[in-house]
Parts: sequence; C-alpha cells; structure tokens
Amino acid sequence: MRFSRAELGRIGAVRFLKTTLVLGLLMSLLIAAFPPDDGPSIEFAEARSTLQAKLQPEWPVSFNVGEPGVWLLQDGFDFSESDGTWMTGRTGALRFRAPDGASPVSIRLDLIPFVPPGLAFRVMELSSSIDDRTIQLYPGGMSLELALNGRQDQEILLACEDAVSPTSSGEAFDLRRLCVKVLQASLRYE
Repeated sequence: MRFSRAELGRIGAVRFLKTTLVLGLLMSLLIAAFPPDDGPSIEFAEARSTLQAKLQPEWPVSFNVGEPGVWLLQDGFDFSESDGTWMTGRTGALRFRAPDGASPVSIRLDLIPFVPPGLAFRVMELSSSIDDRTIQLYPGGMSLELALNGRQDQEILLACEDAVSPTSSGEAFDLRRLCVKVLQASLRYE
C-alpha cells in the first residue's frame, strides 16, 4: 500500500496529535500524583497547630502513632507505635518550641526501658541546657522530671550506655537495638 505525500502528512499529523495528547495526559497524571513541594503540607500545619495547643501546662503530649507529639522526636527514635516510640540507639533528642509567651521550667517524661534478662536496670543520661541527670532505669514504667531554662526553644538529650536487641537476649524477635520507649511528656511553666 502506498500513500501520497498529502496522506502521509495527515497520518503524521494525527500521530503527532495522539502522541502529544498522550504525553500531556501522562504529565497531568504525574503532576497530580507528585505535586510540587510548596512548603509544609496541610497535615503538617494541622499537626503543628495541634501540638502547640497541647504544649500547655501539665497537658500530656503522647508519642503514639498518629499523635502530633511524634514531631518532637528527632534523632535516635524509631517509628511510633500504638503505645509510644522506641529510642533505637544510644542517643536521642526531643526538640520543641513552647507557645508564645510561655516559659517552660520542667518536663516530665513517662518511659518504659528495655531491660534485658540478667540485668537489674539500665543506665540513662538525660540533659537539658541547665540540668543533667544519670538515672537507673528499672523494668516497668517510670516518670522522670528534668529542669528547663524557661526559653521558648528547648532540646532534651537522652543517652543510654548501650542499646540491645531483644533478639540477642533471646527475649523476642526484634532486631532493633532498644534503649527506652517514650510514652508521653508533660511541661510545667513558670
């Protein structure tokens, strides 16, 4: 079958239009699936707003999955779980900004340490800009209070002597190296 130049021109134009339409449709789908980053998402802004509202005196901020408190957890923490978040290394940090006009003077942390069989306790250091503590963590939950400097921006550092996998101690099949699970925090203001 032979085509004239005019017919070849029309066939080429139709193919060009089809190709252009398909590529345009694919680009539209890609842009819809992966929108450009225009800053923090609405979900992040809502979580930050909710977190600021919860950073009120003596109001516990949870570190459970789906709770805004997980935004405070920085280096050294694993994914949040239904009952808190594990520190999965020797060090971890919590960072936050108190609400405008608030002067945080202390933070209470509710923790559950991972104490492997054969040990009576674990040793952990907690520090803020004005308070350092070395604490023995015994099996079961416990609350610890740490003094803060009253400034709006705060950082709390946690450090364990070591982090141990429950698998290595024969306790459970969990390859993560665990130190302590952070359940919630409460702030006290001046």
